Amino acid sequence: MKRVVILYEGAAEGPLEGLDGRTPLQTARAQHCSILAEAGVTGLLRPPFEDLPWRTETLLGALCGLHRDDACRLRRGPVEAAALDVDMSEGGTWYRGTFVTVDEGVVREEEVAGLGLEETRALCETMAEAGCGEGLSLYVLGPGALSVHVPHAGADWPEGVPPRLARGRPLSELLPGPDEATGYGACLASTLPALAGHAVNEVRVDLGENPANALWLWGGGTAEALGPLRAQSRPEGLVLSRGRTARAVANLTGMGYLEHQDPFADEPESRALPVVPLVEALRGRDLILVHVPSPHEMGGYGDATRKVRALDRLDMNLLAPLKTVLDAYRPYRLALLPDGAVSSDTGLPLADALPVLLAGEGIEPDEVDRWDEPACAGGGLGSMDIEHFSQILWDA
Repeated sequence: MKRVVILYEGAAEGPLEGLDGRTPLQTARAQHCSILAEAGVTGLLRPPFEDLPWRTETLLGALCGLHRDDACRLRRGPVEAAALDVDMSEGGTWYRGTFVTVDEGVVREEEVAGLGLEETRALCETMAEAGCGEGLSLYVLGPGALSVHVPHAGADWPEGVPPRLARGRPLSELLPGPDEATGYGACLASTLPALAGHAVNEVRVDLGENPANALWLWGGGTAEALGPLRAQSRPEGLVLSRGRTARAVANLTGMGYLEHQDPFADEPESRALPVVPLVEALRGRDLILVHVPSPHEMGGYGDATRKVRALDRLDMNLLAPLKTVLDAYRPYRLALLPDGAVSSDTGLPLADALPVLLAGEGIEPDEVDRWDEPACAGGGLGSMDIEHFSQILWDA
């Protein structure tokens, strides 16, 4: 029997005034989700630690078969570096690097829009030539995104908050300590003069766009946390996604990887599922793990209205065609849940339990007919941890 788990990045959150006291999941029409809910059972998935939100890499790692403790130690920096096939034997800290806009000591834009791959490479070359940081190694992941190795660790090199959480805040509040002249603070400060007059940024400013004038480091961790990774009867599986983190976790756990199209695209041909390779995967895999990244990093959708619209697009453009393919490969068991909760108002991750929907072979329906936070709180699965969820998913 096939198992399919679908994760929507940052889809959950609490009620919002702008939505008349409802959550985006409550507000979205999501008719295909409702059909599944009527035929399935629902509940809530608790975070691994009280008062701490789910991390995308943690939940993906756990669902890919990692031991819970190992999954909880995953950090985005070293996970994504491991997917690059670079030498990680040297100590220090690995970060995700994101180009941001800093103006008068305040982070104004947390993810510089419209930055191309060649522009990203040009900015990296300039930082390397200027000697930004002490011994930094820069690897381009994609437009505006880097993997960064710092040959140091300790209090001077903290994990670093995601840039989304830095927006609108002065650098003095975000640096790890009062001494900004060492470590993390000095590295960030050194990127500002190096990038200020770069030709890429001069053109951006002339066009009325925000410059990519600082490199923000976040998701920091060590390579030691990646191994040895203990597996709990790791399944033969495939990760279907278009996100860097999902690809990296698939690589780290030995899962196959297949890229899907953009379900938020306006053109039908740009959002189509890769049906032929997906069918081939279904023939030979026990688990298909579908992770759909949000339009903006870290569960960002723009605002509550855009989030509702995005959820409806996912329902029509991804869930409906995926279920059509799955129906040709019965029996199967399908789970639907967010990979975390993110506030549309603040962009902050929330330490909320996640609404879970489980349907398919051998599942006894409960009385819930919607997939949203309040409905799932009264579902037949109750409140569960990741081990309990996995047991239900795999119990034949």
